Amino acid sequence: MAEEAITPKRDEYCCVPQCNGNARIHKDLSFHRIPSLKIPELRKRWIIAIRRDEGPLFKIGNNTVVCSRHFKTEDFRWTLVRKCLKPDAVPSVFPWTSEVNTRKPPKERASVHKKVLAEIHVPSLQEFHTTVDLPTENLNEKPSLEKSNEVSDLHVECNANGTTKDFRR
Repeated sequence: MAEEAITPKRDEYCCVPQCNGNARIHKDLSFHRIPSLKIPELRKRWIIAIRRDEGPLFKIGNNTVVCSRHFKTEDFRWTLVRKCLKPDAVPSVFPWTSEVNTRKPPKERASVHKKVLAEIHVPSLQEFHTTVDLPTENLNEKPSLEKSNEVSDLHVECNANGTTKDFRR
């Protein structure tokens, strides 16, 4: 209990969404106030960077801070006593700006539909233009097994557009 009286409690919480930076738990973090209204351009850049707008649920006050997790090492200058944030530094390290894609891409899956389509042969226009010889005798009658071997003199051409031409030899 005497230790608590010596060490002052710091109630600083990072205001960045999805960040759990807490001065009581994370003693290695430094906390930095959002720039004052005297520097409106820098303040606006910080607010846009942290993706927070002032409204009924969020007000920027004197105790509104951003933890050191959201700054690059280049944003700090080191003194003998502590690290200080450079005057023009803007927070830029966030979960939503992660450059490394931690999720693996999905495996390539071949569906049954794709396999069937791959096996189907689609004729080209040159293959589609074919010539077939058909028997001319008894075209209106049903073919019988005996007459199926006879050679005919009717010549039919099928074109790519679906039209047919009959030629008699």
